[in-house]
Amino acid sequence: LVLAGPDLDQSHGSLGAGETDEAATADARGLLRRGATTTERRDVAGADVLVDLWVPVPSVLLVGSGAIGDALLAQAQLLGWSGRWVTELDESLAAVERFTDADVLVLLDHAPKFDALLIAGARNGRGFLGALGSRHTQSARRERLIAAGLRDDELARVRGPVGLDLGSRTPAETAVSIVAGVIASKSGRAGAALAGAEGRIGG
Repeated sequence: LVLAGPDLDQSHGSLGAGETDEAATADARGLLRRGATTTERRDVAGADVLVDLWVPVPSVLLVGSGAIGDALLAQAQLLGWSGRWVTELDESLAAVERFTDADVLVLLDHAPKFDALLIAGARNGRGFLGALGSRHTQSARRERLIAAGLRDDELARVRGPVGLDLGSRTPAETAVSIVAGVIASKSGRAGAALAGAEGRIGG
């Protein structure tokens, strides 16, 4: 049985029984929420199954400049993610148009010309799209995106202000907030406190 796609919703082949396939798929999705590549034997519905799961390493594209970007690159390195700066529109747009589900855009520059990155990313439906900025900046940007023709479901893919509400004040704390938001999104979690959550801790 081969499963593919960001949610493992594309299946090919079979383990020999529909019940086992369903159980193996659910088990693999549980492992996927950990966000790490793994190879391990699992007892699935009474069957001994070897799971070989490959999870792409996130790649962070930072567009703009500033101390928050520096802190984000440091956080990405700490997590084993790749990251790079881009300041030119043409280069960054080409990168977004090639995005995969593992890629992350953090837009640091508020210039309207960079709206093109969010439009392209929202329409191709791949990767994580985040933009910094005040509430006023976000509202003005949203109006421009609507005027550009983005649908509600496409607008929902643009996270702005990007990050979780952690009370961040410094660039380093803001970077933690943004990275935490990326992890929560890729894991399908809300980013709530563990103390109030149910189910498995850590995926």
